Amino acid sequence: MCDIKTGVELELWVVDDNGRLADGSEIVAAHEQIKPEFIDPLVEVQTEPHEDEFGLRRDLETTLRTGVRVAEKHDKQLVPLGHHSPHRIRRRTANGGSCSRRSTVTGYRAQRTVPAHTFTSRKGV
Repeated sequence: MCDIKTGVELELWVVDDNGRLADGSEIVAAHEQIKPEFIDPLVEVQTEPHEDEFGLRRDLETTLRTGVRVAEKHDKQLVPLGHHSPHRIRRRTANGGSCSRRSTVTGYRAQRTVPAHTFTSRKGV
């Protein structure tokens, strides 16, 4: 019989309050299990391998809470890669005022629509 341990690696976009991709260096610095990815607005939350679900959940929750707390402190949000992120779009109303409406942008779409020179590579890629 073999002992199987499970760990989690969760990639997250760092976005500002307007939904724009943002640097995640302060989030990476906040916890040893939050690692930089190959571009500045992408970070990876990691857990140690665990034998049971309880330990895995506790490890992931602790690390993720730290990342979210630091992101909020810097007016940023963490958004899972490939999921929809909050993005505000300003629209004019019929009477000339403006309102804010929520739209969504997937991580994949952000990768395809943001020019490559916008990012600073962390791994020399």
